[in-house]
Amino acid sequence: MEKYRFWLREHLSRYRESVDKYSPRRFMWILFITLVLGLTLIISTAYMPWLYGFEQGSRASRTVVASETVTVSDAQATQDLKSLVASAVEPVYTADPQALPTTQAQLNKVLAAIGQARASYSQGGSLDAAAASVKNSAPSTLSDTSLRYMITAGSDLFSTITTQAQGALQTVYSQPITAASIGDAKQRLRTITDKLAISMQTADAVYELDLGFIGPNEVVNHDQTLARQQAAMDSVAPVLITITKGQEVVKKGEVVTSREALELQALGITETRTGWQVWLGIFFICLLEGAVFFRMLGRFNKSTGLANIMVLTLVVLILGFTVVARLLVLDPLSPYLVPVAGLGMIVAIILNARSSFLSVTILSLNLALITNMQMRYALVGIIVGSLAVYLVSRVVQRAALLGAGALVMVIAFFTIFSVEFFRESGAGSALSQSLWGLAHGAMAWVLTVLLLLLLDLVFSVNTPLRLLELANPAQP
Repeated sequence: MEKYRFWLREHLSRYRESVDKYSPRRFMWILFITLVLGLTLIISTAYMPWLYGFEQGSRASRTVVASETVTVSDAQATQDLKSLVASAVEPVYTADPQALPTTQAQLNKVLAAIGQARASYSQGGSLDAAAASVKNSAPSTLSDTSLRYMITAGSDLFSTITTQAQGALQTVYSQPITAASIGDAKQRLRTITDKLAISMQTADAVYELDLGFIGPNEVVNHDQTLARQQAAMDSVAPVLITITKGQEVVKKGEVVTSREALELQALGITETRTGWQVWLGIFFICLLEGAVFFRMLGRFNKSTGLANIMVLTLVVLILGFTVVARLLVLDPLSPYLVPVAGLGMIVAIILNARSSFLSVTILSLNLALITNMQMRYALVGIIVGSLAVYLVSRVVQRAALLGAGALVMVIAFFTIFSVEFFRESGAGSALSQSLWGLAHGAMAWVLTVLLLLLLDLVFSVNTPLRLLELANPAQP
């Protein structure tokens, strides 16, 4: 075992020596390209089409269970409800002043034609010819029997029929008639003619003659109707859909409906954006991240300088933690679990606080990119990571890291609770999400301890913490 350990240390020592032999400028460019391409590749895996497939109308690539309770407004259902309410609004009608005069003129025209037919019949013409001369101008509701009855009636009876027809029509038109109430108007006409007529045959003749002229005397006022419909639609409250934690949203293989697509979007797991434009955008952002990281890293350490091995260590840490972030942003886990604080504590111990804060910011931005720009996760990462940097800035013994880890757990818990409360989540849901903060802190502490040991072995990074331990005579 000792022989193997000696062999490993010898080979690692040769590797570190080969790294330090590189030109710092050339080596920096190599790491810059590695960082940009590595981050682009890692983040782009979150936008591969076969990983999700939750577009409306497509089949779900996996079963999805809600990881939290969310409420979302269903715009389509709300619009459908508004349309239904608008269709139920009664139209606004306006009286048509020309309805009665027009109808009376038409009735008088028919009565004049019947008068001419009566004159022709009284002069010896045939009844069939007289009736035929009126048939084309008479309303279709006037039967041949009633028409012949009026042609053959005496002058007094025909005068009575004329007076009753004009009076009944005017009486019916004295009340509002709409397209929907024409049937009621016709029923009123029947009642009036039955009461006025001296015989059933006369009543039928008056009724049939007037019946053809019954129509609406009120028209729809479209402007006022639209205004009333709009007011009714505005009074409709949005249709809200609540998905409770643990509820199955969609099963694998099922066709995603519009409602399920909306629920998936509310849960933040409808990553259907893909293609060269998205990937190129990721590359550009990572390019900017790399430029900021290396420029600011050089500025922060200008007085002391940075060895190649230290820059390599930082690049490996950022890429490694980004991989961890990508692996943790999968159901049923939460992005809140990503141990951004762990990266902050490690870099603060092996280098300095400013470089650590820079690394925390880069990782938090990567987390936002992985989660489709859900900035609440980046916000939590920056706050918790920054406070974690402060907590370890004065640590002189590894045992003190345990206390720092415990404080990070509390800070992460409270930060997540605050963010969820700001998002108007219920108190129960906010507390449930905050539990990921405890796991965040615990994972950050474990990774800090393990990676410090690994960095000491692989990269021989002599941290201030390590030097203080070596200088402590009480330390074995």
